Amino acid sequence: MAYPVTLIRGDGIGPEVAAATQIAIDATGVAIDWHVVDAGIDVMDAEGTPLPASVLDSIRQTRTAIKGPITTRWARAFAL
Repeated sequence: MAYPVTLIRGDGIGPEVAAATQIAIDATGVAIDWHVVDAGIDVMDAEGTPLPASVLDSIRQTRTAIKGPITTRWARAFAL
């Protein structure tokens, strides 16, 4: 039986951190059914919100989530 887990990739370094997390968890041998979703500033530019309904729907479905780093507008403003 595989455990369903929502993996929120985030943005910036988030996708790399999420991928490394996924590799580490997969190495434990526990069967995971990954539901990979995106959230963050890049998603906000495309969908008008950093946390789209599809992400929340996935979390409700799996009841478990792991989130990678997510940029905020505040942090983005200071990075420019």
